[in-house]
Amino acid sequence: MNSRRCAGIEPRRANPYNPTPMKLQNPPRLMILGVLGFVLFGCQTVPTNAPTPHQVSVERTRKSVAYLASDALEGRGVGTKGIDLAADYLADEVKSIGLKPAKGADGYFQHFSVRGDASVDLATTVSLAGATIELNKDYRPHAISKAAAFTGPVTFVGYAINQTEPAYNDFEGVDLKGRVALAMRFEPHNEKGKSRLASTFESWSDAASLTTKAEAAAKAGATALLVVNPPNHHNEADELSAFGRRSSRNLASIPVIQITRAAADRLLAAGGVKDLKTLQELIDTEFKPASAQLDDAQVAAGKVEILQKQIPVKNVLAILPGRGWNADEYIVVGAHYDHLGFGGSGSLAGATTRSVHNGADDNASGTAAVLDLARRLAARKTPLQRSVLFMFFTGEERGLLGSEHFVNNPLVPIDKIHSMYNLDMVGRIKNNEVAVGGRDTAAAFDAMMNEIDAATPLKFTRMSGITFGSSDHASFMAKKIPVLFLFSGLHSDYHRPTDDIEKVNYDGIATVVDISEEIVRSLAVMPKQKFLPTLTRRATTGPAATQGARVQLGVVPSYTEDEAGPEGIKINGTVPGTAAEAAGLKEGDVIQAINGKKMNTLEDLTALLEGAKVGDKLTLHLLRGKDSIDVEATLKPRSQD
Repeated sequence: MNSRRCAGIEPRRANPYNPTPMKLQNPPRLMILGVLGFVLFGCQTVPTNAPTPHQVSVERTRKSVAYLASDALEGRGVGTKGIDLAADYLADEVKSIGLKPAKGADGYFQHFSVRGDASVDLATTVSLAGATIELNKDYRPHAISKAAAFTGPVTFVGYAINQTEPAYNDFEGVDLKGRVALAMRFEPHNEKGKSRLASTFESWSDAASLTTKAEAAAKAGATALLVVNPPNHHNEADELSAFGRRSSRNLASIPVIQITRAAADRLLAAGGVKDLKTLQELIDTEFKPASAQLDDAQVAAGKVEILQKQIPVKNVLAILPGRGWNADEYIVVGAHYDHLGFGGSGSLAGATTRSVHNGADDNASGTAAVLDLARRLAARKTPLQRSVLFMFFTGEERGLLGSEHFVNNPLVPIDKIHSMYNLDMVGRIKNNEVAVGGRDTAAAFDAMMNEIDAATPLKFTRMSGITFGSSDHASFMAKKIPVLFLFSGLHSDYHRPTDDIEKVNYDGIATVVDISEEIVRSLAVMPKQKFLPTLTRRATTGPAATQGARVQLGVVPSYTEDEAGPEGIKINGTVPGTAAEAAGLKEGDVIQAINGKKMNTLEDLTALLEGAKVGDKLTLHLLRGKDSIDVEATLKPRSQD
């Protein structure tokens, strides 16, 4: 029995940053009375049936997760009523705890807006040779299209390709200045319908990309690009492509509009040029351009207008003031409270599946843990030496939008942020393991985490692969702020409707809260640390990869390292419709090599994919259970591209 604790005196915890504690010259009067009381009356024990802080955390986090991950909150998707209910719940909770609003916030909210889904405005018009054609029947702008007016006589430019190896140039001898380019999709074919420009291991070269075609046409002087399905080898129904997701990173510099073959053939005939089928056969058979200028009377004109919906969103934030020399510095403790709503492009159940994605683990678990941690720290009789800014971020699933907005529009001085501690998916702890990321972003972090690891029932594992980009801490890393990140790992319910409350390990979350209290208390006394650069690129392997990526393997990696496990990249599943799914990869597979190159970390896979092209064939050497197998995967473009 610890008599100091019985006497009401908290035992002094070793402080690695101040190893020689200050001695008390004149013991406080209350301390003397406390010791005297212990001598006279003995230790007054707490009733054995009183719940421990850990048990209290279990029940509090269970209650929070149950509400946040209920169907009534509609998956907390951006733009849903449910996410607003979640924000109101969090604001009410931090207010009840007694936390303070940040200066410049609207109460406990930081409001801003994000880009919603884009669509073609019905004000969009296109006319060919003076005849207006019908939107969604005869034409449709592509998602990469610039929103702008255009006009000009039409020139047919084959496949709109200009490359040197092998040499082929549809723009040679063609003056496109002030004219509208008409081109076919894809690229020259051989007699079997395969590309003449692609390498042996790919279906199409980079030149087949509509973005590449549009930029080649714009460089040649075109005011717009009309694209059409070639008659041979492709899309006999001649369907117009869906508008798709619009990314500001991939927009063309000119309008890009798909027209039907019928509309293209009418235009070519009026301009005195051969029909599309004949032109394609000439190019494909002879592997020579067949570009042709239509007479100047054949003018294409119009305007593309895009409706870009703006969605109001809000971060939730509150401050626990510190006391002491460093009270004007902040430890940010954060979790994202949004999820996927009813599914959509981020869902691993398929983009067309409409079902509530409750996100109990992702990230009601981290949100509940941060909320409970706030209650614990606020209940402490002795304030921390630094202030704590508790943040619940929105828009993480759409690309770290909430945390990115905060670091670019901070409500506390950015140079006064000591560190950021992030909890994202801490609800599926198994085998008493939790992954820790960011411990290499500050010199003192590793020793601190080793000390805490030794005192906790959990085993800390290092995050394999890419810490940067995987959650909201990345936004703080971009501002050179040291971070720590706790994560219990991916699983087969990740980004699926089955991520529900009955699968959550609430005792594990409570242990995370226990650990988090120790981490924040240690950060509060740690001298300010210099940010140490770490890997600063995003993964292109899974569903949260950068939108600009051209190719996607489509594995859902496990971000935890198993020191006793086999070398390689362990996966927790595949993204529907991707190369990995088509190749038959399964949960638990370990990718040990690709095309003979060893795959030890996600960085190895990322580096390989950065140099790959759509259509590349990869031979993956896998360990599946005890069996070593080889499978072949053909890389596909990302679904957003």
